[in-house]
Amino acid sequence: MTLFRQNAQRVNRTFHFTDEETTAAIRICRLVEGMPLAIELASAWIPHYTCTQIADQIEKDLDFLAIPYHDAPTSHRSLRAVFERSWSLLSPAEQTAFAQLSLFSGGFSLEAALTVIGVAPSTDEWMPVIDLTDKSLLQRQSAERYDIHPLLRQYAAEKLSALPEAMEEAASRHTSYYLNFLTQLGDGESPEQRALIRPERANIRMAWERASKTGMFQELENTAGVLHSFFSVESWFQEGITLFQDTLTILNEKDRNQTTGLLCELLGRKARMHIHIGQLESARADLQQALNHLENMDDPSRRSRVFDSLAITNYYAGDYAQAIALATESLSISEKTENVDGAAFSLNFLGSCTKAQGNYEQSRSYFERSVAVYRSIQSELGAAMALNNLGNLLQAQGDFHTAQQYYVESSGILKKQDHIHGAATTLGNAGKLAAKQGEYETARQLLGESLEMKRKINDQRGEAVALTGLADVSLATDAHAEAREQLIQALKLAFQVADVQLMLDILGAVAALTVKQERREISHHLLSFLINHSGIAEETRQRAILLLKEMDSQPLPEQDTWNQESVEDVVSAILRDL
Repeated sequence: MTLFRQNAQRVNRTFHFTDEETTAAIRICRLVEGMPLAIELASAWIPHYTCTQIADQIEKDLDFLAIPYHDAPTSHRSLRAVFERSWSLLSPAEQTAFAQLSLFSGGFSLEAALTVIGVAPSTDEWMPVIDLTDKSLLQRQSAERYDIHPLLRQYAAEKLSALPEAMEEAASRHTSYYLNFLTQLGDGESPEQRALIRPERANIRMAWERASKTGMFQELENTAGVLHSFFSVESWFQEGITLFQDTLTILNEKDRNQTTGLLCELLGRKARMHIHIGQLESARADLQQALNHLENMDDPSRRSRVFDSLAITNYYAGDYAQAIALATESLSISEKTENVDGAAFSLNFLGSCTKAQGNYEQSRSYFERSVAVYRSIQSELGAAMALNNLGNLLQAQGDFHTAQQYYVESSGILKKQDHIHGAATTLGNAGKLAAKQGEYETARQLLGESLEMKRKINDQRGEAVALTGLADVSLATDAHAEAREQLIQALKLAFQVADVQLMLDILGAVAALTVKQERREISHHLLSFLINHSGIAEETRQRAILLLKEMDSQPLPEQDTWNQESVEDVVSAILRDL
């Protein structure tokens, strides 16, 4: 940045960094990765263009990095001249290798480089990669990884486009390499597997795009589950959604007879990622499309997974009966086909459904069976989720000591697996438990940390849950104004993601606030609505009943007008009046 400013002021003495220019200049320095000559050439255009315009031009055209004056040495008037000089010193084999390596994005291993340029690692022909490094055309990122400067990649890509046969062969090898790489990894969940995938995401995206366009449908289907697990455990849901949607867009132009299985796979897994971050309408749309494809397929495992996802969307909509029916059917399919992982998932979810209905003993049985099945297949993450749910159940029953034990066990596994989404959820649950035990400062700390983590991964539903927990702490400490702001934020988020169950839970906290504010009329309406709503979780219903007793109130009106309203209408009214 100092070099850029000095050179810019040399050609324009009035130049100074505004906020906008600073941001654009930083972008320029990053685009050229600090290359001094490139910075000098870019800043020479300051009398004619803004920093933003310069950055845009660099991204589009390497030839823009040419000095607009002719008193500089010919060899340094443009980067192209410098690059052409280096290119001319390469052997034909090195030129072809360098051009083919432009296919990589975000770096590459030596093994990947040799595969793409078509060289066997066991021969002496791998020397071009080392020679290119010695000549500063490749950068060694670490002992095992290389990269090409972005401007050199742009130049090399131009050279590759002039070699169509070499480009096609290298692109095909690049695609096959990364699809094989994913196939050999396993399920994509372990910390070690995720560490291998992280630096290759850009290359994997390129491989998936080309595989979609060239008809490698079975290979994509074989690797979709690995990537779904990776994005889910990393809590990079939006990145996963974007990759799958980009692939679906390409596939929609292909012959449906060849792509039905892959379309169903991607839609079902994309829907699950939408669910994780509260995008329920998008999830329902994807699942309906998946069901349409399944009508023409005999695929029990995939059908079971789609039923589980549909069950979750019904659960969040407050339709527990339908959620249980779908999850039970999914469990039956998994047991018949000996899909142990699928059965464990359904058992865990059935535990959540029966808990919401107040069937606590049945819920505990489902959760404990789920933990046992997950442990039988050594699925630590699955067991951690079920243990967390057991903690929630025991917390609802008032057994705080046992609940805490489950949270500690679950949290230990999630931390070991570096599972951000799960760890944030467990933190929030532990915060709610601390609040119930009167440990309000601890509760604020845990819920605040959970809120921050949920925001980082764009989990709007998780944000709303954490905010509601913080509002309960504020209510308990008579910070009514703070509670009001937290509940307004939570309601808006829950309304935005169309989560009926969550809206009802938040309205339970709102009712507690209105009771403390002695707003008897709105409290009457709200408590009547909650107690009579069929989709409310039993824990929230019991809270509403206790609040009514706390008011020492007259019986609720038999025909309260609010009881005829939808949850969304009541939330809208509360947001206006709260």
